[in-house]
Amino acid sequence: MTADATLPIVDGYELIRPVGVGSLGRVYLAKHQRMNRDVALKILHSHVCERPEIVENYILEARAVAKLSHAHIVQGYDAGEDNGHYFFAMEYLSGGTFSDKLAKDGPIPVKDAMVYLYQVASALAHAWQQKIIHCDLKPANLMLNERGELKVTDLGLAHFQSDTTDVDSASSGRRVVRGTPHYLSPEQIKTPDDLDCRSDLYSLGATFYHLLTGKQPFSGENNKAIILARLKTSPQPIAELRKDLPKELSKLIDQMLEREPEDRPQTAEEVQERLLDAGLDPKEAGDMAAAVRLAQTRSSSKKTQPKGKTRTGITRTGMNAAERGHTDIHAHSGRHQTPVKLYYGIAAGLALLMLFMILYALMTA
Repeated sequence: MTADATLPIVDGYELIRPVGVGSLGRVYLAKHQRMNRDVALKILHSHVCERPEIVENYILEARAVAKLSHAHIVQGYDAGEDNGHYFFAMEYLSGGTFSDKLAKDGPIPVKDAMVYLYQVASALAHAWQQKIIHCDLKPANLMLNERGELKVTDLGLAHFQSDTTDVDSASSGRRVVRGTPHYLSPEQIKTPDDLDCRSDLYSLGATFYHLLTGKQPFSGENNKAIILARLKTSPQPIAELRKDLPKELSKLIDQMLEREPEDRPQTAEEVQERLLDAGLDPKEAGDMAAAVRLAQTRSSSKKTQPKGKTRTGITRTGMNAAERGHTDIHAHSGRHQTPVKLYYGIAAGLALLMLFMILYALMTA
């Protein structure tokens, strides 16, 4: 395929066509010439390049993301500058975004949502281990590859988004908030320079609230109204909008959207554990290690069950004979249990018969 002559020129890459545009730059489908594979090549807008602090941080973050290796994080390949173009090369995903999926198919099924939520939490846990906070989780930053596998994109870069909204600040009168208003955490608005992983969990809850209901948690006539709404109000409980959600899943998402970080799940691992408690099979989420751990836990639980308990969980100690007989019958699926006393009676009778036979033999000898 011949590249368009009007496309930017970056050494080592053959740009084919643009596939997306954002506030930081434009994304192109490109061919990595040495590796002969398709990549997504993100190139910063020229006006963004006029701000040295953004360019420097962009390259540093791109290189950090390129070091991440996780099944549900888009793989970064390369970052640098060529011919005045600052670029970031990453895995090309042809399956579209979850925004596209929602617009096309409507709210996602419950089972799929639990699998996807578990996978995103797994990706965030891996990123946080590398001190990377996403800061802009939303349906548009969750994508699918050609095999339908979920990937988190723009990891570690989103806090440089130039989508900005001014909100009143008691100290300075104005503050610039970066990110996507519908999914921002309250602390991104109040203390944007002091964030931790719980901020991402809020955005993750907002994302799946939207994906499960087709409705964003907060609405307003403009970005400022949306941002201020989340500082003063709580979203409608998700169970009121989606009646078929398991109680455990509804509670989890509602808690992820709590205004105070202390009231949310504290880690991505906690989100994963609660999904397992809600009935998710980790094998369905592709987490074989968790599946093995879960199987070992269940096996260990069975081995440590106290002796003397039937499968009904009733302790036999202290039960009278009739009660024990009733429990035995229930535990063994209705099979008749011969009373123990009958065995003793038969044995005693046989013993007496043998004794009489011996005496008779002695007397007649």
